[in-house]
Amino acid sequence: MQKHIEIFARFGYAARGFVYMLLGGTALFSVIWGIVEDTRSLKGSLGTLLALPAGRIILGLIAVGLAGHVVWRLLQGFFDADEVGRGLKGWFIRAARIGAGVANATLAAAAAGMALALEQPAHELRLVQWLSQVPLWEWWAVGIGATFAGVGINQVRRGLTRNYDELLRIPPAYARYLEPMCSFGLIARGAVFLLIGGLLISASFGFTPVVLDGTSAALDYVHRLPWGSILYGVLSGGLMAFGGYSVVEALYRRVDPPSAEEVREALPG
Repeated sequence: MQKHIEIFARFGYAARGFVYMLLGGTALFSVIWGIVEDTRSLKGSLGTLLALPAGRIILGLIAVGLAGHVVWRLLQGFFDADEVGRGLKGWFIRAARIGAGVANATLAAAAAGMALALEQPAHELRLVQWLSQVPLWEWWAVGIGATFAGVGINQVRRGLTRNYDELLRIPPAYARYLEPMCSFGLIARGAVFLLIGGLLISASFGFTPVVLDGTSAALDYVHRLPWGSILYGVLSGGLMAFGGYSVVEALYRRVDPPSAEEVREALPG
């Protein structure tokens, strides 16, 4: 059973890597060729696969892979599969894993919906629009934005310090080529998360538009800056590198799922 979960988890890392390489690639080509399309979000980039002859099959495989990633994230969060411990730092990491699992579940559902040709909602409910209906929503938005920013800072730190070595077992022969890509990818994704957090906090105080769509909003913001096209291209390349990092995780990351007995022991009652 554990071996099957490990294979499922590795397939999930590979699927996430493909999605980020697709996102970074479509965003990079859009700025090179001056094409403005809905490809700057994860779901928008998945939609480009529908134009391929076997696009729905690929989307189905991505959905299955992302489902595997969700299962692994939940095992990391609820059952401490990475053995990060029960201290404050450990619980923060585990909570972030669960949050990532929820986010990837929505992406997996979107991919599955496209693969099965299910009707997609015409107007997606944005996070800030939903929060605006909640009492004291501004403070909820600040809290969520601060969480995004905290995760982003941590990813930038990991990229700069290469603090992922303890989880990755990259063969020495490939390390000199793969480690710079992994670092660049983590820094780029961390920068995107920082931007998402900053824009979410800014929206809560009315400084930026209320409609906010994660990665798409962050990339759009960068594109509007001075020298924005260059920064946008660097960030897009970094997201492609993060996709490569995910593929490296699929191949070389330590994946030790808990046994059925460990899961039963961790369950309450």
